[in-house]
Amino acid sequence: MPRSYVTLSPDLIEYADLAAEYLISQGYKVFVEAGDLYYPNTPTLKGKKGVAEFIVEIAAAVGSVKYLEWLNYGRARGKETYVAVVLPPAATVSADQLAKLRSAGIGVCTANAANMTMLVQAVDLSATIGLPDLANEKAALGKLLRPSFQKIADGAVVDGFKDAAGAFEKLARIQFQKGVKSTRIKLVTKKGKARSLSSHQISRLTLGQLGVAYGEIVAPTQADDLARRAIESILKDRNDATHDGDKQSVVRRIKKNTPRHVLAILNAMRELI
Repeated sequence: MPRSYVTLSPDLIEYADLAAEYLISQGYKVFVEAGDLYYPNTPTLKGKKGVAEFIVEIAAAVGSVKYLEWLNYGRARGKETYVAVVLPPAATVSADQLAKLRSAGIGVCTANAANMTMLVQAVDLSATIGLPDLANEKAALGKLLRPSFQKIADGAVVDGFKDAAGAFEKLARIQFQKGVKSTRIKLVTKKGKARSLSSHQISRLTLGQLGVAYGEIVAPTQADDLARRAIESILKDRNDATHDGDKQSVVRRIKKNTPRHVLAILNAMRELI
């Protein structure tokens, strides 16, 4: 069924239709030039998928897009929100413009009659999360956490959180194995019974079981205690992110909790590394 555009220049319609088909292929229901009280202007397209909203502006030049106002809208909406501008092949975009749009989380695509080329990936504008600066951390710690922090900063909060939790789990497991091997770590259960774990057994512990083991250390160091507390703090969200990461309720919860989870992980890893 042909789409009817009121505000769009006729020479841009083919690119709008291409963008609409892309949104449909991603599972969005598409609305043409849908207005909203809170929009900075009427966008060419709006995609809806559950609580997620994807705004697409078709423009002859990137400078005509109110991208900062769209950024404020996405943050204020508080639900999964993406904004992208689609440009015709003749449009030019400077490196400075691309950098500003990337920093804002606004996607940029160029289109021709056959396909679209992504110049900047759109990220979830509601997922703006303040992250600790890793510049002054130990080089090894920065190397472990920087990729996951970048994912979170780019809007892939669930994946970034899972990666950060995975880096922490790996380090906590290695340090626990070292403590057992050196005999520094001795374990006593809550019932007062001594128990021992081989390196192979430690390697097979789930994150929750590793947290229990840290809690059984007879004379825990500050690093041991922080590791246990951090595991307890992130455990439910890490498990839900792993098994139910596509559920909107889980995504919303993890986005809300990620700032404190990141701090717990970072503080524990500082002591462990």
